[in-house]
Amino acid sequence: MAQSREDLEKKLSQREKIAFDADPKATSRQRAEGKLTARERIDKLVDPGSFVEEFMLAETQSTDFGMTEKKLPSDGVVTGFGKIDGRPVYVYSQDRSILAGKRRERPR
Repeated sequence: MAQSREDLEKKLSQREKIAFDADPKATSRQRAEGKLTARERIDKLVDPGSFVEEFMLAETQSTDFGMTEKKLPSDGVVTGFGKIDGRPVYVYSQDRSILAGKRRERPR
């Protein structure tokens, strides 16, 4: 079923809020360990203002381990493109606050 642009923008806005807020407990643990979040690491790596995040609407396809109920943005990986020293790059960072930063896949 096709969705309107307005529906998709609303969904993206909701996903962005969830993704950027992350899990406060996981973020607190990371900070206590002296570690940065996935987006903070990317921001330190790329030129200021150059990062464009992609695939925020990605959701895990796994139905194992109760994952059917857990539809979280970015599937635990922040991906996108930006620039480092003016050169175009594509980067990703495991997001520990979403699914513990691990992609959940079906056992083979």
